[in-house]
Amino acid sequence: DDDCDGVLDNNPPAPAVLCAPAPNGTAACTDGACRMTCDTGWTDADGAAATGCECQLEASETGRDTCLDAIDLGNMADSGADTTVRGKIGPPGDVDWYTFNAVDSPDITCDAFNVDIRFTANPGNVFRMDVYRGGCGTTIACTAALDRYSWYTDYADTPHSATANGECQCRPASTDGYNTCNDNSSVFHVRVFRDPGAAGDCAEYALRITNGVF
Repeated sequence: DDDCDGVLDNNPPAPAVLCAPAPNGTAACTDGACRMTCDTGWTDADGAAATGCECQLEASETGRDTCLDAIDLGNMADSGADTTVRGKIGPPGDVDWYTFNAVDSPDITCDAFNVDIRFTANPGNVFRMDVYRGGCGTTIACTAALDRYSWYTDYADTPHSATANGECQCRPASTDGYNTCNDNSSVFHVRVFRDPGAAGDCAEYALRITNGVF
């Protein structure tokens, strides 16, 4: 009963308000603090009701918080597929998911399959990515990387060797000591999130995904 009128938790007399109006959302007193309910397409990145819902999300990000609902980037062949995605991570616990099918084209002498995923913009190095190879629920291939991830077979090795690795050189069939040019096609899932210890903001990351470029 802050204003001693005998009524608990009531709003103050007009024109005063308990929670000031906030942009792109509505502030209401909950559990003793002003908390935001954001308009569709906006999020409260810093957790402060005073700044309202200050971060506008891209339409492609809405509802993309699970592996099964990842943004599908389609087929990416090892002939030089190259795409960049951008996004924002708003409130704590927010994540962005992407998926693509990395295609290993038939090879005769050298396998060009090289999946590379790298941050080209990571303000303050607060963004991280997990990479899954083979679909949702499979073994994680990369955990909390802040720079890049690669999965490749296009590295050179001496043929006619019992310990030869890689598929460059390689042959359609394993002959004369060369390794086989295998079909390494696989589905990848990428989870982008903010370092749990970092403060929330509306900074934008950029993630470049390629196959057969590097």
